[in-house]
Amino acid sequence: MQMNLVHHYIFVALDIFRKTHQNEIIKDELEAWLMFLSTEDPEQIMDLCDRYPEFETMYRHIYEICRNRSYRKLRSRSR
Repeated sequence: MQMNLVHHYIFVALDIFRKTHQNEIIKDELEAWLMFLSTEDPEQIMDLCDRYPEFETMYRHIYEICRNRSYRKLRSRSR
């Protein structure tokens, strides 16, 4: 597919990345970001946070957002 864009972009299919790197070690920061954006597996998330501690704060923030959203849905259903 050819697109005329002002900037140079690289599009990555995250589902394919996740399948091809399912049991592999994260080698660099680019792979860490792709894993951050693509995985929901707790074991992979913990490994990622151990190797790249800067992701832990972001995961905690996302977790709180999801938790609060789920709580609000449950509260609205019970009314």
